[in-house]
Amino acid sequence: MNTNHQYIKNMEIIANKMYGKNEEEVIDELAEFIESGQLGLTPKRTMEMIASIEPMLDNEQKKKLTKLYNKLKKY
Repeated sequence: MNTNHQYIKNMEIIANKMYGKNEEEVIDELAEFIESGQLGLTPKRTMEMIASIEPMLDNEQKKKLTKLYNKLKKY
């Protein structure tokens, strides 16, 4: 199985786990996935990515990513 196919399959599994959950639950689970390495990103790298895209986001999007950022800071 090639890496791209595995990545897409993993994203599908994660999306299915998140389906129907509220925003706080999704943020909590994303933080756990990132911390555990299941997404292939470290907390530090994710925080760098958040900081780099934040200027392009609207206020609601910024609030959501700030919540994730703050959770990742704890790791």
